[in-house]
Amino acid sequence: MLELLYLDGNELTGFIPKSLSQHSRLASLRLFANKLSGPLPSALGNLKSLDHLSLEYNLLSSTIPPEWNGLTHLAELYVQGNQLTGVIPTQLGQLSDLKEFRAHNNNLSGPIPTEVGKLYRLEYLSVENNRLKGTLPSQIAELEKLSTLRIGGNVITGLVHDEICELTKVSLKEFSADCKGIRPDIICPCCTECI
Repeated sequence: MLELLYLDGNELTGFIPKSLSQHSRLASLRLFANKLSGPLPSALGNLKSLDHLSLEYNLLSSTIPPEWNGLTHLAELYVQGNQLTGVIPTQLGQLSDLKEFRAHNNNLSGPIPTEVGKLYRLEYLSVENNRLKGTLPSQIAELEKLSTLRIGGNVITGLVHDEICELTKVSLKEFSADCKGIRPDIICPCCTECI
């Protein structure tokens, strides 16, 4: 049974085959730094054993499938550097083992869902350089293991909640946002980097 599939950096083209979802014991799938295009297959949500999914730096151009909520053992989800659109699905909050979510440098829109606050094991969250808008949800204050939070290059506005700033005393070491200038998009008294 296939458990590991590493095909990164091979200039592969075409779509990600849905048939990969038939490998029920697949634990790690690395297809990053290729030229893959088309949608993120929703069928990958059937890979119950998957703990690492690397699809970054391709030409993928769909939404993040809500059906990926079935990836309950997933610890690392890397989809940055593609052409992904649509919202971050609220179902992402069901990935209880998720430690890293990297979705920067895409075209994602809408708010950061409040359900992100249910990802209690999350250590790294990077959604910078998208088209996200709204305020930073206060539920992020629930993420007591979060060490990196990168939200700059979006249209996230308002005041960062004091509860989120309290994380800088516990775990949060890197926090970047659009807080630079006389009239910044976001008021962030605890950011470590203003862009």
